[in-house]
Amino acid sequence: MIRNIKFLFQIFVIVFVCYNAIGQENKKDLAIKNEVFFNELALKVRAFRWSNLDSTHIVLNEAISHYKQVNDNCRVSHFYALKARLFLEEGINDSALSAFIESSLFINANCPKPESYYLYNSWSQLYSAIGDYSIADSISQIALDRAVQCDNPIFELNVLTNQAVFFSEQLKYDKAIAKMRIINSKADSLNNDYHKWSSLQNLGAFYLMKEDNDSAMY
Repeated sequence: MIRNIKFLFQIFVIVFVCYNAIGQENKKDLAIKNEVFFNELALKVRAFRWSNLDSTHIVLNEAISHYKQVNDNCRVSHFYALKARLFLEEGINDSALSAFIESSLFINANCPKPESYYLYNSWSQLYSAIGDYSIADSISQIALDRAVQCDNPIFELNVLTNQAVFFSEQLKYDKAIAKMRIINSKADSLNNDYHKWSSLQNLGAFYLMKEDNDSAMY
C-alpha cells in the first residue's frame, strides 16, 4: 500500500513538472507572438498604414501594458510615442500631448536612437500644429541631434524638411527657402529621389507663398 502511494506520488510529481514546463513554454511562445505582433503594429503606425483607428488604439494600449509588465521602458516609451502620433493624425492634440509626455518619461539614454528621433520629430509636429513654434523649434533640434546620432541621413532630411515647413508656417519664407535648398543639395548628394522631388515641390510652394512667381516657375 505504501509503495503504491509512493508510486502515485512520483507520477503526480512528474505530471506536475511536465505541466508546469508546458505552461512556461506556452507563456514563452505567447510572449514571442506578442512581440512579433506588436513589432508589426509599430511598423504600420510609423508608415501610417493602420486599418482601424479604434482597434489600433486598443492594441497600442495592450503593447504599453505588456512592456510595462516586463519592465522594458524603451518599448513603453516608443509605443506611447506611436499612440501620440495616432492622436496627432486624428487631430486630438490634448491626448497626443499627454501621450508624448508619457513617452518622454520612459525614454532614457540607453534606448535606441531611432526611437528617440521618432519621439521628438513627431512631438515637434504637434507643437507646430497648435502654433507654438518656439517649442516646436526646440524639440525639432533635439530630433535633429538624435537623427545625427543615428547616422541616418534620411532621418536628418525628414527633420530639416519639418523645420523648413515650420518657417513657412510662420511666414519666414526666406529662412524656409534657404533650409529647403540645403535639403535639396543633401538629397542630391545622397541620390535620394523622394527628398529631391519633395524639396523642389516645397521650394516652388514657398516662392508662391512669397509671391515670387518667377522663382517658383524656375
